[in-house]
Amino acid sequence: MAALPSQAFPPVTPPAVASYSFQNIIDGSGIVVFYVTGQADNSTTTWRLLTDILPTRGIAANRVMDGGVTYTPETNAFNTPRIANGDATISMELEKTGANFSFTATIAKVDKNAVVTNISSTITSDTASVDAHAFNLKVPLTKTQFGKGDKIRVTLVMSGAGSKVWADPVGTNGLPAKVLIPFDVRL
Repeated sequence: MAALPSQAFPPVTPPAVASYSFQNIIDGSGIVVFYVTGQADNSTTTWRLLTDILPTRGIAANRVMDGGVTYTPETNAFNTPRIANGDATISMELEKTGANFSFTATIAKVDKNAVVTNISSTITSDTASVDAHAFNLKVPLTKTQFGKGDKIRVTLVMSGAGSKVWADPVGTNGLPAKVLIPFDVRL
């Protein structure tokens, strides 16, 4: 009898439990909600995209993003690979005290070597001319692979000096500012 060639088999991985909504399974995307917030360290504020909605020590509960300023919140480094694919949504509530307000948004991948690559075009919101206005901005994404150590950065360019967008993950002063990113679901 002839000898069979040796064959390497992949290691057995332990079973895992993952929960997805029925809609996520149908369209093949899992939406991850990131809350925009500011983390205060002494006199500076670092803008972050966090998945945890509870304020913790070091996270200022009533941070605001002022009109006329550019902000670049980003996620923590991912610990597993993933693929962003579909339309992101940026949701914010405005307190307009000055001129008319609008903003532009661009979503980018920041790889583990700090190389930044845009994964969306720059999208402009409608213009708010009333005192209170909620924005839900659709941002189409280019299908993009993220590796371990990569991050997402959102560049928000605010117009309308004197206006404010609340960046409070709990929503103390209104709706929390959120960025919803669709990732491919692998079942």
